[in-house]
Amino acid sequence: MGIRLFPSTDNDACLAELINVPHDTFDRLRYIEEQYQSEAKEPGKKWPENDWYEMFRNHIMDDKDLMKAYKFKVSGWGYFNEKYLDSDDKGIATNEYCCAGEIKDPVLAKKIFDSAHFKELSNHIDFERVFQLSQTICFG
Repeated sequence: MGIRLFPSTDNDACLAELINVPHDTFDRLRYIEEQYQSEAKEPGKKWPENDWYEMFRNHIMDDKDLMKAYKFKVSGWGYFNEKYLDSDDKGIATNEYCCAGEIKDPVLAKKIFDSAHFKELSNHIDFERVFQLSQTICFG
């Protein structure tokens, strides 16, 4: 399976602290993405000559904080060891049809987080803070 681990929060300040980027990084990223998307919708502009996504990626590529935020937005902490997931576990709320859910139990969340491929994005803070900022840990 290809499920990844994410924080459940959409609070930009919390997300920025989770991956150690300036607090305005997610706002900047959203603004740049929206600008390219709106330009692509202008009359007379057609894909692929006006591939907003490619232009957006080229724009943020040289800014390490924007790229870090973008990758985290898309992939979270990455893949993790799925053997810890058990739908009978009281600490997991799952949707079996789409292989998604949230982990509310902090002990289980730490085990799963520790197995994630990109957990080092949040190594600058302890797991208790990661869990607090995330509200819950989600997978999907």
